[in-house]
Amino acid sequence: MVGATGSGKTTLALKLLEYREFMIVLATKNRDESLYPKLRAKGYILTDQTDLDWHQTPKVIFRPKLASPTGEAKEEQKEAFQRILVDVFNEGGWSLYGDEIRYLADNLGLRVELETLWLQGRSNGTSMIVATQRPVSIPVIAFESATHLFLFRATDRANIQRASEFGGADTDLIRHTLPRLPRYEVLYIDTRTGEMTRTKVKI
Repeated sequence: MVGATGSGKTTLALKLLEYREFMIVLATKNRDESLYPKLRAKGYILTDQTDLDWHQTPKVIFRPKLASPTGEAKEEQKEAFQRILVDVFNEGGWSLYGDEIRYLADNLGLRVELETLWLQGRSNGTSMIVATQRPVSIPVIAFESATHLFLFRATDRANIQRASEFGGADTDLIRHTLPRLPRYEVLYIDTRTGEMTRTKVKI
């Protein structure tokens, strides 16, 4: 999912997560009133523990808090997310949701772990749902391995060009459509068939 803050990504994500039985939300924010309370109301457990047992906790908000913006605190947060990504890869069967995948890939330096999951996760039953504000800021493999793309309104030329290149569809039509989408509307693309649909997120 690609879209600016307030575009409807979180609302769409909440609907998509309903179709996953074993789900880990990679919670990068200490607080997120638009996401965490709604997930907890659906039975998600908020934890910073890495030794997850899907028999006990099939739906998890994994949130290792960032104590401060210092390098040491970020390194501790990185290590926690790294452990969970490695465990998910080894165990298989989980679905992951990354609310801002750019932060995990670039700010915390977990690009290699994420790319490995995108490249090989499907073979062990791991699926990934990720969101970002800007498509130019995340690993290319996120687009190349995606089956489903949800593109919200974009006006930046570089963002539009990047999104259109990996749509697997009519790139000219994508470039024409994205800057003209009303708020909360999204362009869905099935990258395997090139089928495109415009729909609206119900807020």
